[in-house]
Amino acid sequence: MENNSYGGVVEKQSTEISEVLKIAICATKDAAKNRGISKASVIENVISEIEEIVRDDMNRDMEPEGVSLEVQYFLSYLDASVLFGVISERKAEEIMNHYTES
Repeated sequence: MENNSYGGVVEKQSTEISEVLKIAICATKDAAKNRGISKASVIENVISEIEEIVRDDMNRDMEPEGVSLEVQYFLSYLDASVLFGVISERKAEEIMNHYTES
């Protein structure tokens, strides 16, 4: 990783939970920043929830080649947007459907 933003995420796979969590946390912070959410306690609560989601997903669905950091950023950003109350779960599903179809 070169930056703390999506633009710096090199398309690569990782099996390292610490690396995947870094991306997920970065995505969560970017989602907060982009939506004007600055209350630290709210951001920390969402980060905790995102970390739990990532850990659960990695323990359940780990592929031998690992997790795409680019995809993980996208998924974490989307999940954070739902958890921040910026978009509904239904809208997140629509976005995911559009993403998977393209």
